Amino acid sequence: MGVEAGADVVFDYVGALSLARQLWVLADQLETYGADRELASATALTGWSGEYATQFVGRRSDERTTTSSIVSGLRGDAVKWAQAWASAMNEQNKILWARHDRKLKDDQSGWDNFWNGFHDDTPHPQPVSTPAAPYFSATASLVSY
Repeated sequence: MGVEAGADVVFDYVGALSLARQLWVLADQLETYGADRELASATALTGWSGEYATQFVGRRSDERTTTSSIVSGLRGDAVKWAQAWASAMNEQNKILWARHDRKLKDDQSGWDNFWNGFHDDTPHPQPVSTPAAPYFSATASLVSY
């Protein structure tokens, strides 16, 4: 079964990669903020003991865990947006190829159609790779025929 030359994929290609970059930067900022808080808490605990110091250590541990989880989630979401970009790009390229192929076949004679049933010269689009962090630069563009 071949690819159908259907409707275009509706996707914000530029916006998806921009969002991926922004999520990655936010994760970087949160990591930096967490490191700053770690230094500040170490300074605060110098010479501090007792019940309140113990509570503070527990709260810092909770904050550290939460920060790590949020950073991981932001980075994961950024990668998912990049994967969605690649998936949408691949799907649209398949549609563009199918349209081109359909146009070529519509313009051919009966003999050409018969021969192309055995031998197809139309190259399929190459798969698009997922943009990599942290820059999430486009790895391809839509094909044109």
